[in-house]
This record gives sequence, structure tokens and C-alpha cells, in this order.
Amino acid sequence: MLDEIFQRSEDAFHHWKTFRVSQRAEILKSLHQIVYKEKDQISEVISNATGKPKIEALTSEVIPVLDLLLYFTKKAPRILKEKTRPLHLLMQKKSIISYEPYGTVLIVSPWNYPLSIPMGDIVLALLAGNVVLLKPSEVTEPVSQLIQDLFSRSDVPKDVVQVIFGGGDVGQKLVSSERIHKISFTGSTATGQKILEAAAKNITPSTMELGGKDAAIVLKDAPLQKTIEGIVWGAFMNAGQTCASIQRVYVQRDSVQRFVEGVVAQTQTLKLETDVGAITLPQQLERYESQLEDAVRKGAKILCGGQKEERNGRPFFQPTVLVNCTDDMEIVKTETFGPMLPILMFDTEEEVIGRVNRSPYGLCASIWTKNKTKAIQMAHQIQAGTVTINDAVFTHALCETPWGGTKKSGIGRAHGEEGLKSFCQVKHINYDRIGLKPFWWYPYTRQSLDIAGELADMVGKPTAWGRFKAMLRFLVVYLFK
Repeated sequence: MLDEIFQRSEDAFHHWKTFRVSQRAEILKSLHQIVYKEKDQISEVISNATGKPKIEALTSEVIPVLDLLLYFTKKAPRILKEKTRPLHLLMQKKSIISYEPYGTVLIVSPWNYPLSIPMGDIVLALLAGNVVLLKPSEVTEPVSQLIQDLFSRSDVPKDVVQVIFGGGDVGQKLVSSERIHKISFTGSTATGQKILEAAAKNITPSTMELGGKDAAIVLKDAPLQKTIEGIVWGAFMNAGQTCASIQRVYVQRDSVQRFVEGVVAQTQTLKLETDVGAITLPQQLERYESQLEDAVRKGAKILCGGQKEERNGRPFFQPTVLVNCTDDMEIVKTETFGPMLPILMFDTEEEVIGRVNRSPYGLCASIWTKNKTKAIQMAHQIQAGTVTINDAVFTHALCETPWGGTKKSGIGRAHGEEGLKSFCQVKHINYDRIGLKPFWWYPYTRQSLDIAGELADMVGKPTAWGRFKAMLRFLVVYLFK
């Protein structure tokens, strides 16, 4: 079966790569309009498949896809336009930089954002001239079938995008195949490591968007009510099943009591189903209970939540706030991927930056303060792919900016100009502007040594005047002797 899929993909690539970027963009505009016209039905399918509230399906899945298509169908032709690059040393030559497709790109996507994550990669891969094999999570298959249907009804040629259904055994065969030319994976760090091991055998270029343990830092001058509301949302939207969720909060000692009281009060207003959706993967519940048990045993106190529930046949977990937490607790160290908010105290900015950076993860962080200058200075010291000030989580929806992490949170970047170019092979083409024989060719003569000496002076002299005189001597020796 996979051999047939690969063959169809390769046949489609030979056709698709001949389109100009502007032509591919025009074709993808048809997909934009289908998604827009069917946004309510699409949101409903996502909500039913994942258990997230319909408003979250619309705001975190459908709208970002619409924006992505709108933005990149306009910007991609400029970003991927062939460019000349001036050469300051060998001015007799000219260089061209072009962006060319890999071929067959494998996109392995998760269940927590089953539309926006795969579409974010698919659209950029297609604009770059690749064809796509999508291996989605089997947990949210109705959304994957929807993606397949959307492309089949768009103007995108047949087999340019193929959706492959199946479990981990299918995924393993795909990532190990020599017929895959680029891999983009979003998921857990553990699975990402296995994919990298398989990809290494064929030296398949790979982008990894992996897990996180994102920290929020609340300084004593933070705008209290805004901070409370923002952190509660950042922790519990999508039931915390977001790699960019706030999973630990460090609060400066002077503000702890008021902050905790406000967070608990705000959290207790949240309603399951309406505000906090279901747990999409029921196996996650065991992790939540294990982390809570470990935290309580080590001295943490649960102020609200902490219990699982079942509603309309779906598992839920109450949004949970804990205090008296320490850095050695599992709920602070390891990814939770659920509606948990452990609160910790700190005294100095230097201390908290060190504690945040000790995590093996480095996806996102947020700083909450009225002092923007200080926050930006701190942001430069935090080891994370994204740092937001007085907000959290939302930046994955920004199509203009890069998305990705450091350390065990990933390799490479999705989204933005960086993400688009990640689906390209950069090619350098160089040619002579004037027909001079290169002095570095055989035979090696006294003249070629003199020319090389002047060239060394051109790049080695400490002053601009010295380098200019060397350039004049270089031209005389090279052109007239």
C-alpha cells in the first residue's frame, strides 16, 4: 500500500514543482474560501472529535488556518523569489540564491490541534513546491478525514496531498523510508527522539516541534487582575492540552497572597464543557493523578479542583490550582498536558530566570509586569523559543512569526518566513560576470602568489584605506600582468 502512495506522491511532485510560487498560491486560495464558507461545520467537527468548546475550535483552529492561507498566498511569492547576492571579495563573479522543494514531505501531526497544526505545515510545504503525506493522529480521525475532503474539493491537484490513516506501525514505516525527503513532526519529546533516530539512518532533514513545560513569571509590579485572568486562561484553555500552556507559575514573594486568592477565585468560575473542555486522550488522567499524588506527598496543597469527572460519556478533569510547590515535584519538572497550575514563589529576578532555565524544555515562557523594558531584558535571558509579555499561548496562531523551541522542545521552526523556508532546499548558483581565468587555478606561478598576497591584504589590513590600496594593487596584478 505504501509503495503505491509513494508512487502517486512522486508522480504528483513532477507536476506540482513546475508551477510558479504565485500559481501555487492562487490554487490554495480556493481552499481558503472553502474553509471560510464551512467554518461553522468545521468547528463542530473539531469540537466533537476533541471535546474542546466550539469557540476554542473556531479561535484556535479555524481562524488561524484562514489567516495563514490569506497571509502566505500573498507573501510566499516574495519570500521565495530567487535573489542575487553581491560578493564583496570576488566581484567578478555573481551569486544567485534560489529556494527549491525537497520532494515528498511527511507531516506527522498530533490530536490536540488536529486542524491548525497539520494545516500550518501543509500550506507552507505546498507553497514551497513539495507534495505532502499527512500522517495524523488516529485519535481525531474525523478531523483528518475532513482535511482530506477539503483538499479533494479544492483546486489542489490530485495526490499533491495524501492523508495516511493508521497507527504507530504505519508511522514507523513512513519515517524510516528513503522515499521521504523531509519530516515535520509535532508531538511528544519521546516520540520525536524515536523519529529522529529513524530519520538519521537516511539523513532525512527533520523539523521537531516537541513538548514544553512553560513558565509564567509574575513580578511584583504586574497588573494584578489582568495577570490573574491571563494566567488562568493560559493554563486551562483547551483543558491545558497545549504544549504552550502555562504549566508552572513563579510569583514574586510580595504578590503571592493576592495572586493566589485571585487565581483560585477566577478558576472556580470556570465551567466544565463550557469553558474547560474534555480530556481528549483518557490515558492522560493517570498522569494527572500521579503528578498530583507526588506533589501532595512532597508538601503541595490543592486549593481547588483535583478531581476527574465524566459528562456525556467524556472524561473531564477539574481545573486545579496548587500552592507550596517546589522545583523537585513532578508536576513542576515534567510535562503535564492537562489543567494543572502549580504556583511557586521567588525573590529575585536572577533567581527566577535560573530556575526557569533549569528545565530541560524551552518552548515558551511569559513575563507579567508593567515594566516592558525590564521584561524584554529578562526575555533575552530566558531559554525559550517564544517569550510573551502580559499574555501567553496565543503566538502559535500568528502566521508571521516563527514557532519552535530550544533544548528538548524541538529543532527548527514552523510558521513565519522561517517556517516557509524550512520546507525549501537552498541552492546557490554562481557564474562569472567577466571572463577572467581564476587566479587560483593551475599553474601556480609567482604571479598567482602575488595576487593571493594582495587578496590577503584586502581582507586583512586593519584600516579601510589599507584595504582599498590592496584592492587597487590586486586589480593591477590580476588584470594587467
